[in-house]
Amino acid sequence: MLVIIDKEVNDKYRNQYLNLIMKEIEDVKVVDFRESTTLKNYKSILVLEPIDEKFKSQMKDFFAVYPEKDIEGSYTKKLTITAESILSVLPINLQSKTLVIINQSEIFGKPLAKELIDRGANVINLNSKCVITFEILKTRPDILISASGNKEFKIPEELLKNIDLKIDLSNDLVTKDKITSIPTIEILKKRYKKL
Repeated sequence: MLVIIDKEVNDKYRNQYLNLIMKEIEDVKVVDFRESTTLKNYKSILVLEPIDEKFKSQMKDFFAVYPEKDIEGSYTKKLTITAESILSVLPINLQSKTLVIINQSEIFGKPLAKELIDRGANVINLNSKCVITFEILKTRPDILISASGNKEFKIPEELLKNIDLKIDLSNDLVTKDKITSIPTIEILKKRYKKL
């Protein structure tokens, strides 16, 4: 598997994920996006953000020709690894459940919202800059999934008391009653083994 990153950017969460990938999966090659690499020689390619927007556009064109190489799924509009990982910790029956997702990224929030809607859930998809986030949470959704990536964004405990299931991937929720880890690496390993 080829993993492409921007080596000039120091991103804590990306680096943790990259270290786990290198520990758990054999035959991983990590390259900087500026390096010359023959992409079609690899069975699977994982592009880890943050990464240059122009390069992302080039990868979108590449994956349009070789969609089977997009192991993440974000460039080919498949269910992404992170979204699939979240689904694995949610209840099976989501029919008529109301979920709030605080993340609108192409890697996580948008594909997860689409999949949940397809499964019959009511989904409210926000970002951390939404001015009515707290008002929406007062409506008592069944499930809250937060991955804002914004260090300044915090949801106080009093707004979380009546939410049955809370998933917090970026330390946004001021409560101990939450899931903070999802099986992302296991989903990646499963996808890699299928190749």
